[in-house]
Amino acid sequence: MVRSPPPSLLWKSFIGSNIVALGAGTPYLYSYYAPQLLSRCNIPIKQSSNIALSINIGSALLGAVAGMVVDISPKLSCLIGSVCTFFAYLILYICYRYMLSKVLLVSFALVLVGFGSVSGFYAAMKVCTANFPNRRGTAAAFPVSLYGLSGLLFSFLCSRLFKDKTAATFLFLLVACSSMIFGGVFTLNIWDFEFGNRKHLGQLSSVKSGEDENTVLGTVTTGLLLSPTKSDGSDRIEVTPSDLNVITDRQSPIGNSLTKNISRTFSIARLFSLSTYRSNTKLHYHAETPPSRKNYSTVREGRSTSFEQQSIELQSLDQEYQETERNEDYKYSSSVDKPVWDCIKSPIFIAYCIIVATLQGIGQTYIYSVGFILQAQINSMGYKLPPNFNATKLQASHVALISFASFLGRLSSGPISDMLVKRYNSQRLWNIFSASLLFAFGAMKVSEAPPIAQQNGAGFDLQELYFSSIFFGYAFGIMFGTFPSIVADTFGTSSFSTLWGIITTGGLPSVKLFSTILASDLTLNTAAGDTICKVGVECYAHTFRVIEGFALFAAFITSTLILMNYLKNKQERRQP
Repeated sequence: MVRSPPPSLLWKSFIGSNIVALGAGTPYLYSYYAPQLLSRCNIPIKQSSNIALSINIGSALLGAVAGMVVDISPKLSCLIGSVCTFFAYLILYICYRYMLSKVLLVSFALVLVGFGSVSGFYAAMKVCTANFPNRRGTAAAFPVSLYGLSGLLFSFLCSRLFKDKTAATFLFLLVACSSMIFGGVFTLNIWDFEFGNRKHLGQLSSVKSGEDENTVLGTVTTGLLLSPTKSDGSDRIEVTPSDLNVITDRQSPIGNSLTKNISRTFSIARLFSLSTYRSNTKLHYHAETPPSRKNYSTVREGRSTSFEQQSIELQSLDQEYQETERNEDYKYSSSVDKPVWDCIKSPIFIAYCIIVATLQGIGQTYIYSVGFILQAQINSMGYKLPPNFNATKLQASHVALISFASFLGRLSSGPISDMLVKRYNSQRLWNIFSASLLFAFGAMKVSEAPPIAQQNGAGFDLQELYFSSIFFGYAFGIMFGTFPSIVADTFGTSSFSTLWGIITTGGLPSVKLFSTILASDLTLNTAAGDTICKVGVECYAHTFRVIEGFALFAAFITSTLILMNYLKNKQERRQP
């Protein structure tokens, strides 16, 4: 019989993870209060880009530090995240309330916003990926999607509750967000499994004379119990029967039927357990003879087994299990925990870093630049604006559309990746390949409009940009909704947060690269004396052609990894 953690405990951690992720997603809320904050604090507009970069410093550059803390203890990470978030919004409130024109102080507060955010978010992701390894994509999709949706929900809530009262908004975020992240201190637990009730196996060391063999088999079967152990990440215990140190006494009456029965027991345990057993961990059986058996020091003559025969049978059992393990690893995924340094220097990790850095930079560049794209089109010569046109409302609608599309991408990518792995024996990387193509197609749609001179005064149809926003938002969500599960499958969960923090650091230079190209294009296409580019799609077409090329490059790397994994798994299945 297999005993797994009570569903109430798993649901407690799962719901707690989602609440933490929702409270941690406020970096996306920066654009909501930034204009009012900079205006009241008399901070020059030219400093706005440097201040906005502070959030990325906290979430990207310090993300690896947050990941290491999560791997030590998710609860500790939530505590740190809640404290950072509390003081971050307290500093912003004080600066706004007393009109403090302190660029460094505001930047420091935004660094705390970013670091507090990833401290809570990474903890939520790790708990979900570790507690539901057989449904890792689906379980992680919820906190990931809520993290992306947080900015939209809080902006809607604050606009309804406080309207233009920015100081009240900071106080609300100070209390609400820090409290939601702090809730993880009481709810986020990582549950693992170990074989309990080991003393039953000792009953094989001496068997009552004349005892029926089926009784012994039943005793062994019922003795293989799983009991949960709680850990905070570092003291995890995963068990497999791949290393059977001691099962019985040297002269115990174990036969082939018993060997098969034990093997079947392990198969049933794997089937119904919420966890998966991996061949790199070890299960030690202690041959402890219960007091009720100590009086039986002899075994019926003719039923004892030699040490050599017993070793062969145990070897057969181990080989049978290892073969099943290889098949299961191919069918589902690998979760072999590896040392951090071994992971970092592996080619597969470097490939993951390149893919994530490229796609993350593409997605964030579009999110940050959609306002400039709309501005360039609206102010282009010959554009016929409809009556009662509201540029601010149009920009807000694109931001909301990108956020909602990202939410749908994050939410749907988890179940889709699980279905690819479990139903079709495929790979989660197909999601990343699809996201890369969506990025490329979205970039092509942005840059394919004819120049202003060829539009005969009709202008560029702004409705076209809605499709681009949907493509970019959904692809961005797919990437962030799938890749955490890929990293956990490849390198295990013990150092997952550290590795994920390192991987996402690559988004900072890629965003800087694409943003620099865009700024250069806007400057080159802006007429002398103007502050706004007025030549329509020509303002940014080159940038998005470059982005399209990088997206196809990411698709090429992903397809190469898919092919390599397919050939590797095919070769492993052929091994005897």
